[in-house]
Amino acid sequence: MAGSGKKGGSVPGEHQVETGNVLMEHSSAELVKGRQVVMRQATAHSVEADEIEIRQGVAVRIQANELEMTQGGALIISCDSAELEASKSGVVLAGGNVKMDQSGAKVVLARGDVTMDQSGVMITAGRTVKADRCRSCLVLAGKVEGNLNTKFGPRESLLFGAAAGLVAGFSYALARILFSGSDD
Repeated sequence: MAGSGKKGGSVPGEHQVETGNVLMEHSSAELVKGRQVVMRQATAHSVEADEIEIRQGVAVRIQANELEMTQGGALIISCDSAELEASKSGVVLAGGNVKMDQSGAKVVLARGDVTMDQSGVMITAGRTVKADRCRSCLVLAGKVEGNLNTKFGPRESLLFGAAAGLVAGFSYALARILFSGSDD
């Protein structure tokens, strides 16, 4: 998306912006919809577009086919593909690949590959996870490549699953005992 010659004007504190191409600089909006959205030092509650580029911007919710975010932040990202550089996110849900460079997220769930360089994610799931000097508490992947430190290895995952199953089973049995006599 960079250098694609998009045209548009700045949006000075609008509540809702809907157009083909949107360029937001030093501004904010509640809802931004467009085919291509570029945000530079801007904030938005919700951003929806085919292509979104964020430079030093923040959004609560992002819905995109393609996302490029540099020094930005988002709470929830739903996209086909995402590239995050020096950015933070709560949840990234991707239908395709996710690339993270010096970025962090609580949860990354991708149907494609997750590629991370000097990044941290609490829960990572993808077809293949490729990492270089990264950390993740829990990784669910068909294949893991590179230098990735995890809190849950195979042994810890087995113990966690067994303990969670016991707690769930005990809670279910206790609920049945406590609430089975309430119909009388």
